[in-house]
Amino acid sequence: MSTPTNKGISIGLDELILLRAQGIGLSLGDGQGRALMAGNYRSAFRGRGMDFEEVRAYQAGDDIRRMDWRVTARSNRPHTKLFREERERPVLLCVDTGESMRFGTRVAFKSVQAIRVAALLGWSALDNHDRIGTVIFGNRDALELRPAGGKRALLHCLQQLSLASESPALPAAKASLVQTLMRLRHLARHGCLVIFISDFNGLDADAEQQFTALARHNEVLAVRIYDPLEAELPPPNHYSFSDGQQIQTLLTADETTRLRYREQFQQRNDYLATLCRHHGIRWLSMSTVEDPAITLQRYLQQLRHHGDTTVQALAS
Repeated sequence: MSTPTNKGISIGLDELILLRAQGIGLSLGDGQGRALMAGNYRSAFRGRGMDFEEVRAYQAGDDIRRMDWRVTARSNRPHTKLFREERERPVLLCVDTGESMRFGTRVAFKSVQAIRVAALLGWSALDNHDRIGTVIFGNRDALELRPAGGKRALLHCLQQLSLASESPALPAAKASLVQTLMRLRHLARHGCLVIFISDFNGLDADAEQQFTALARHNEVLAVRIYDPLEAELPPPNHYSFSDGQQIQTLLTADETTRLRYREQFQQRNDYLATLCRHHGIRWLSMSTVEDPAITLQRYLQQLRHHGDTTVQALAS
């Protein structure tokens, strides 16, 4: 186990292990032994992954969406692809620990909250007999761990997430996000569940293209982490803040400025939610002051009852 860390700034492996009870306790079933997430149960996501097995001549009743057009063109006879359903679905926990995520005014840095979310969903995926891997980006020790089964694989992922919370961050958030999404498209096999946790500050047009392309062949859950100060300016006053090198003063008395600030945050959130909805990506917006286990439980309950693809404003 790791040694104690600065609370809220980084997070130790011991704390991530203690989240096991809450992660397993997430209500992933619908009361009839079936899970919302993937694995060995029926899912509110698209379902288990599919392994390509072979190509054979088309037969009446075959799904035309699985036609192999290249083989069909070469042979002048219709052929279709056969797939074998995976017994254990691959789940990729993709976590942003970059410079913009190393920010927090209450409770914890956004990066710490993101890692907590990943740990909770990792524990619940383990309980669901999924194979778990992780992609950590935004710092100098970017890491990819391919999905593997068992508790040991999850603990290895959690250990690397803990180390990432202490590793120096990279300033090039946009470049890092685009590169990560491009790697994810090659790493995530068709049918993989990708849980992408970030503040999405670097999601420009290039990154959007990669992000939506990722969702064409994989189920994607996007979790946006934000600090309360990013959504609402503090009460009118003079505030000093620092990045560790420079000190700036923030004036929050002007009501027009306060309103514009609030609207800009909400417009960005609405834009991201709409983008996800249009491409079949599940969306959750969560602040650093929320209890991640409670928020995830509410989110999964809403999926179960309503099948909504986007959830915002779950903060208590």
